[in-house]
Amino acid sequence: FFFFFFSPPPPPPPAPPPPPPPFFPPPPPPSPPPPPPPAAPHMVLRAFKNCVAAVLETDYVFPQMEKLKKMIENPEAFAVAAAPAASSAAPAAGKAKEEEKKEEEEEVDMGFSLFD
Repeated sequence: FFFFFFSPPPPPPPAPPPPPPPFFPPPPPPSPPPPPPPAAPHMVLRAFKNCVAAVLETDYVFPQMEKLKKMIENPEAFAVAAAPAASSAAPAAGKAKEEEKKEEEEEVDMGFSLFD
């Protein structure tokens, strides 16, 4: 009588075996559509920016980026090289301003207005 109340519970039934794999595997998910052709320049620019970021953040430099890395590390060296070109362009800019003044003087108000 007491043996019935104090006996251990029966063991749980064994777990069912896993289902067998299917004979044919499921098809892979569909691949995304290709990018449209107008996106090509943007993709190239993004790739270039990623390359520049990798060169600037690490010590690894590949040949195409050596000049860019030197330019960013020492901008004064490249500013000196650009200064003579800017000074030679100054007289040409002065001539362009004179031509603009002449064109402004030639404009005459004809009395027509967009909002009259």
